Amino acid sequence: MIEYIINDSSKKIDHSIIKRIGENLETENNKLNIELNFISREEIRKLNLKYLKKNKPTDVLSFNSTGDVIVGQIFICYDIAVEQAKEYNWTLENEVALLVIHGTLHILGWDHENMNDARKMIEKENEILNTLNLKEYDAEA
Repeated sequence: MIEYIINDSSKKIDHSIIKRIGENLETENNKLNIELNFISREEIRKLNLKYLKKNKPTDVLSFNSTGDVIVGQIFICYDIAVEQAKEYNWTLENEVALLVIHGTLHILGWDHENMNDARKMIEKENEILNTLNLKEYDAEA
């Protein structure tokens, strides 16, 4: 089970869906804590530049931590999540769930550096979205 420590100044996100994501993800450890941060477009641009050398905003970034209590951090840009929810024609809840799942899978060691890994990661994301009764992500759309 994963427990998310949520930092959300917007107060526009339904935290119950995030809790359900953590309950649906299996881990080798009994319980993992991940810090989840909702930040601005400018804040995520700065993080993307600092750590990935990309001077542009992105929807989600995730980082592993070496601490005993927190095993990783996820940063989600709220504004980009809103835009992408409209683009994919689904709810903000669905988009945030996908971004949380995506970031969490990265922390758990998943990646999408090649087509095969990307396909497997999308399948896992959709499996979790299904358990939450949310729409699947269509990578072709």
